[in-house]
Amino acid sequence: MKPGDIGYLIYLHGVLYAQEEGYSQEFEGYVVKTFYDFPAHYNPQKDKIWLAMYQDQIIGCIAIQARPQNEAQLRWFLVHPVFRGTGIGRRLLKTALAYNKEEVFDRVYLLTTDVQQKAVSMYKKAGSELSSSIEVNQWGKVLHEERYGLQVSQASVG
Repeated sequence: MKPGDIGYLIYLHGVLYAQEEGYSQEFEGYVVKTFYDFPAHYNPQKDKIWLAMYQDQIIGCIAIQARPQNEAQLRWFLVHPVFRGTGIGRRLLKTALAYNKEEVFDRVYLLTTDVQQKAVSMYKKAGSELSSSIEVNQWGKVLHEERYGLQVSQASVG
């Protein structure tokens, strides 16, 4: 990571989710808060972020953030629309899940919404199971906030 990368990732999340899902600017504020919390609680032995680059430009990202009780949270999984379908997302997810196995986290989970169907499909293929779904009115929409979890030892990304 270099100066400006976190700012660009916040920008990319804000723009793409507004364009693709109709999320309000409130979503971008949420992303700002999550990125603010990341360095504040950063543990270099546990927390990681991976960037996919093309011509010195960030085109994708994924992160793992350590949580209590030997869990890890998958965060900020995003691939620029121009590069979707190229396998970049699958490689990012595979890298993050392989890291979880190395670090011996017991479980990895992610929080998402029901409109992220492509990402949800990838998580399910890796072995994730829906553990909760709550209807919420946020980011200018009525959504189902979903939590998916998996035992790291059973994760499989092809």
